[in-house]
This record gives sequence, structure tokens and C-alpha cells, in this order.
Amino acid sequence: MPIKRDILGWKVMKVREPGPIFGSFLLKCESTTLVSCIDNSGRPNIITCSAIYPVQPGYVGVAVGFTRYSHNLIRDSGEFVVNIPSRELREAMLFFGSRSGRDVDKFKECNLTPKPSRNLRTPIIGEFVAWIECKNFSQAVTHDHTIFIGKVLSAYAREDSIDILFNSEKNLHKYGVLNNYSSVNSIKRVCERTGADEEFVLEFWRRYYKIWGEHWLKR
Repeated sequence: MPIKRDILGWKVMKVREPGPIFGSFLLKCESTTLVSCIDNSGRPNIITCSAIYPVQPGYVGVAVGFTRYSHNLIRDSGEFVVNIPSRELREAMLFFGSRSGRDVDKFKECNLTPKPSRNLRTPIIGEFVAWIECKNFSQAVTHDHTIFIGKVLSAYAREDSIDILFNSEKNLHKYGVLNNYSSVNSIKRVCERTGADEEFVLEFWRRYYKIWGEHWLKR
């Protein structure tokens, strides 16, 4: 029996549909996430995000630094897509977090495919596990970040997504990939710079992230 393929030649995969209201709940798995966005000419980019959360049913919040290339892309286009990977894509995640889209085509460099999304100009990352398409609803400015609140237009996931995202051997958990505050040395540097109570912060981190934090603090 021939394999069904879409107009781009991709194998048609079965997806589950949590829908716009429950789509933000996909973030509850605490996976690392990548946000795809697009510029005015149609060139897509990808940014690794740790500060991304379900704000309420049907809405997602993502914080992006002013200096990030993707910041103005999301602001000007008024949209973004949350892409959730599996552990198999760990190397790509590390690359995305260390290079700027100003300088490289991240899709091309990591052999990933920008596939058309359902409702936006911004593409999804075809090789990932789950996707949340968002239209900018509002935004708030902190001292060096903009928090973009996106209204979920569509959310869908691979049929095997639950088995991947809630399995510690397959889920690419965000506290194990992002290096902003995920090691003792980086926490100490931030405490030294800001005057925070290092002993308290480290103990809080260990207890709050008992399952994941303990492992990564040993690195």
C-alpha cells in the first residue's frame, strides 16, 4: 500500500488535536522549546526559549531579549510558533542557542525542514514532536526583555507525543539543555553579579527542581 504524502512530498503523519484552548497545556511537559518566527521577506528563524509558559487556557507567553534577532521578527510579524522536540534533536538545540539568525540559516545548518503552518506565515519545524501556532495578543516590557503573549490559533502533536514528552529518556527537558542558570558555576556568577544569596539560591534550586535540577547541578 503506497505511503500517503502531502503536496511537499512529506509522509502524512497522524496528529492529535488538543485545540487552541488546551494547546498551551503542551508546555506542561517542561520540555525545551524552540520558537520559529519570520521576517518581512519570508526568511524564517529559530530561537531557543526557556522563559515560555502557558499563561491561561488558550494563551502562551514567551520572553525574548531586546538584543535577540528574533525579538523584532516576532514583534513586527505579530506571530510565532512554539516547537517542541524530542531528545534526538539535542545537538540542534545546543546549536540554536549559541548562534544568531543574523549570521546563519539555522534550518539549513541543522538539516531541519520549515513546513507550512496551518494559520501563519511562520513555518513549523517538521521534525519536531508538537507545535503551537500563536498570534500576538499583547506584550509587556521588562528591563531587557519583551514578554509576548500569543493567542493560540492551533495546536497539534504527533500521535506518539505523550509517550515522548513525559518520558525522561526521550524528553529534552529544558533544565538539561539551556545553560543560562542550569549549572552551579552559572548560578554563582549571577549571584556574584547581582548580590543574591548564593547559598539560598542553590538550595532552593536543588529542592524545587528535585527531579531534574539535582542531576544538572552536578555538571
